[in-house]
Amino acid sequence: MKSKDVKIGALYLAKVSKVVVTVKIIRENPRGGWDALNLSTGRKILIRGPQRLRKEQEGYPNGGK
Repeated sequence: MKSKDVKIGALYLAKVSKVVVTVKIIRENPRGGWDALNLSTGRKILIRGPQRLRKEQEGYPNGGK
């Protein structure tokens, strides 16, 4: 995935601590990358590069929790 393809507010599968989880991109980080919300844990994380993002997710996981 390329940086120009990342959309604010979209859901993506991302690799976080050796596990692939669904994240929601919240905003662009002023220092580079994106601030995101890990939907599995509810914690905010920093996605530094587009290499961590696997693919865009359609809809909400687990039936819209």
